[in-house]
Amino acid sequence: MLHTLKDVLPVTATVNAAAHLEIGGCDTCDLAAEFGTPLYVFDEATFRTRARELRAAFPDASLYFAAKACPALAVLQLAAAEGLGVDVAELLAHALETILADISLTPFTTHTITDARVLKQELEHIRRVGVAYDREEAQVGLSCVAAPIYDFTGEVIAALSMSLPTVRFLPAEAFLTQAVKEAVSVISQSLGYLPNVHGYRFSSSGV
Repeated sequence: MLHTLKDVLPVTATVNAAAHLEIGGCDTCDLAAEFGTPLYVFDEATFRTRARELRAAFPDASLYFAAKACPALAVLQLAAAEGLGVDVAELLAHALETILADISLTPFTTHTITDARVLKQELEHIRRVGVAYDREEAQVGLSCVAAPIYDFTGEVIAALSMSLPTVRFLPAEAFLTQAVKEAVSVISQSLGYLPNVHGYRFSSSGV
């Protein structure tokens, strides 16, 4: 399939009479003059469109917005409005504190972490070992293991997870963890990630 620049621009992007790029009805030259550059322009219409396209394509999946991409409270509220979860594992400590101060942790099950202190401890553990678990926190009877995928700069750009009914997950937890960790290692290195340069937070042979 052939792609053009329009495929990567926001859905509201147009060229106005002055031959300037407009996003969401705003002239980007005017935005640059007012706020300076580099400038991050967030287009709500594009966010909502992409979220709905993903939900339509994967109706049974749990979809998450990576909060580190734009941890503004308004964006996180927008994600929630579109039925997306929010991945906060890679947020810097000060950004996480800001978010936790403005939101309440809503339980989905009796296993959901709703204590900010416990959540921060869990996130620290995830960063340390490089793997995260969902043990019936989102849905009773379903458990999951996930690990990050890195690009050539050492940044986390995605995650790979494996979910199973808890009765099948628990006996195979060690095997599933190993399989996910090995898979993300292969994917990350195929994207140019160099473990010896950037350093994984875990080895593929153990937690």
